[in-house]
Amino acid sequence: MSTLDEWRTLCDRLHAKGAAIFDAADPGALDADPRDPPVVALTLLARALGHHRAAMRLLDEGFIVEARTLVRCVNEVFFFAAALARQGAAFVDALEQDAIGSRRRRAKGLLDWSKTRTETPDHLLELEALRDRLWSDHGPTASLQMTKVAEAGGVEAGLILYRELSTDAAHPSAASLSRNVSINEEATAFTLHALPLVDEDEPAETLELLCSSVLSVLVAVKEIVGGVDGGERLDVLAEGLKALGSLDPRRRE
Repeated sequence: MSTLDEWRTLCDRLHAKGAAIFDAADPGALDADPRDPPVVALTLLARALGHHRAAMRLLDEGFIVEARTLVRCVNEVFFFAAALARQGAAFVDALEQDAIGSRRRRAKGLLDWSKTRTETPDHLLELEALRDRLWSDHGPTASLQMTKVAEAGGVEAGLILYRELSTDAAHPSAASLSRNVSINEEATAFTLHALPLVDEDEPAETLELLCSSVLSVLVAVKEIVGGVDGGERLDVLAEGLKALGSLDPRRRE
């Protein structure tokens, strides 16, 4: 079995573990408020598992940039899960405050755009009423910033990878866009590529990053939901990740 196949196998095992935790929790039968941290944790787990499966499919089709973008999304979920594990209901409150502020800003944006139209849209008064109601009911609200969320969860070191994936994949940065350009040996001409160029090691590296990110989410969610468990033990999966990483040829270069 190639190293790439081994990483795929580990990814599948991690996805199965996440699905087992979700199923064991039986979220449909929980007699709980949807705002309770364990319920919110399961929604984060579901989001991470969706990103995980989608990234695997993108890798199968050769869409490395898009797959790495989803690895970045899994890291965002990890930051939120870590903050939820530390702060509990207080972080749920912060999520709701962020959502209220977002609705208010979007309403304002639509209002500003509507006022530039030659004809007054029918929904203008409704938007103004929504904006005013959000202000009167909630007052000023704080927005969640990814750096602060990671710090709240005590996982700010993860921002290093998050920023790298933002630059080399998620954002249309100079580094990301340069994937579609190759310079000839004389540096006097270039070739523009419809599909981004991929380094030979990138598929395995991306799978490793995906495995590591998903495992981090599983650990945080498991801490929040408590005794709920299922599937392989997390420490066994973590050892598998460590062992496979140590065997990777890239480590011996």
